[in-house]
Amino acid sequence: MPTEALAMLSEALWLALLLAGPPAAAAWLTGITLSLLADRIGARDPTLSAFPRIAAALGAIAVASPWILEQTLAFGRVAFGAALGLSVE
Repeated sequence: MPTEALAMLSEALWLALLLAGPPAAAAWLTGITLSLLADRIGARDPTLSAFPRIAAALGAIAVASPWILEQTLAFGRVAFGAALGLSVE
């Protein structure tokens, strides 16, 4: 594999991790908060926080979607430009 392809693959993996951050962080914070609240009130149902975590992740995706789209399009322009031998600024 050429070094450009490896660099592009590495950048794609980092971008995937970066884009997964907001929904993962929202779900994590919601889960921690609800776990502490459930412990405080004595609730022992493990499925109690499933819906709020999903809702938080979807809300984070909705809020961050313009940024996610911008990052994805920028990477796509660079990737396809490199594949076609074009210079993209």
